[in-house]
Amino acid sequence: AARHLEAAARLMTSAALKTAADYITLSQGSVAPLGEWMTVSAPARIDLAGGWLDTPPICYEAGGMVINAAVLVDGKRPIGARVRRIAEAKLVLSVEGGVTVTCSELDQIRDHDNPAAPAALLKSAFLALNLLSVDPAAPPLS
Repeated sequence: AARHLEAAARLMTSAALKTAADYITLSQGSVAPLGEWMTVSAPARIDLAGGWLDTPPICYEAGGMVINAAVLVDGKRPIGARVRRIAEAKLVLSVEGGVTVTCSELDQIRDHDNPAAPAALLKSAFLALNLLSVDPAAPPLS
């Protein structure tokens, strides 16, 4: 039974990525200098009503309304991400807990739809934003 649930999770992840791509647009901005870190942070969220109705793919396909509150933890925004541009043609993904995944070929990103794969959510984010593609016709990471 677990095998079937894992297969279903992979299909749902792929479907969510395809749906999200229809609603995300990026505009060309300035290129960050090599080596410079960019940092974003966000407050935690407490759902009061509606639960996860505002998350893909539900919100894209059926709409969704929630009531929530943004909260700080110990006076700080506990959710965040950091990114920097490096000279090498590779994607280095680090997640909490010390796990680091280095992708220097597109084949190393193809497991993005496997929830058990290291950094699967981060890989999916890059694909959903069309920053990368696992299409065989896509150019290499270089």
